Amino acid sequence: MQKKTKIAAVLGGVILVAGIGTAVAVGPHGMRRSGFGMGKVLAYVDINRDGTISLDEVEKIIDEKFSEFDRNSDGSVTEDEIEALVRERIERHVKRVTRRFDRDKDGQITKAEFGHFAKERFRWNDLNDDGKITKDELPHGLRFSHNPKGLEDR
Repeated sequence: MQKKTKIAAVLGGVILVAGIGTAVAVGPHGMRRSGFGMGKVLAYVDINRDGTISLDEVEKIIDEKFSEFDRNSDGSVTEDEIEALVRERIERHVKRVTRRFDRDKDGQITKAEFGHFAKERFRWNDLNDDGKITKDELPHGLRFSHNPKGLEDR
């Protein structure tokens, strides 16, 4: 493996170990999370759901995440173990993306298939069906904090 690729894999593993890096993951409560705000971190780590995070809960998450990487259970994690886990997650992600976009299931994603998803999302957010999305139509977490070019402030 090339040095830059190894560094990227290690960095990715470190981020994953820290519990802040997966694009999509399932927490101990079975909830799906796709990004981290403090509320999501609390919900993920607060295993007993008492509204606080105890050291015991943090240690449990550390044990859970560390064991994902320590494939041979020897108490340490090597670059090869990190690379293996990161590669598995990338492969799962590629399969998910392919399933989502390859509408005719021929193993290829055409431009039309690729665009279908974005157009579908556009239609969902165009609440008044006027062919435009204003900042008021966007879900709260996606609202612009400034007035980007082409988006009127209404």
